[in-house]
Amino acid sequence: LLGFYAPDDFIAGVCPRAFTGGRRHALSAAQLWRTHLLAVLTSTHSLNLLVAQLPEQGAWRHFARLRRTLPTARMLHEFRQGV
Repeated sequence: LLGFYAPDDFIAGVCPRAFTGGRRHALSAAQLWRTHLLAVLTSTHSLNLLVAQLPEQGAWRHFARLRRTLPTARMLHEFRQGV
C-alpha cells in the first residue's frame, strides 16, 4: 500500500497550491501526484493514454482518490511543470 508512504498532507506540503486569483483548482496536489504515479505503476506509460483509460478503470480512480472530476492531460502537464 502506497498510502502509508506518501500521505496526502505530506504531498500538499511539498506541492502547495497558491491562490492565483483565477478559477478554483479542480483536483488536489495529492490526487494529481497519485495519477502521475499510476503512469509508472501500470502498463500505461503515457499520461494521455492514462487519462483515456481512467473512466473505465475503477481501481485506478479509487487509488488516485478521484470522485467526480477526472484529470485531463492539461492538468497533468501543468502539475508536472509546477513541481
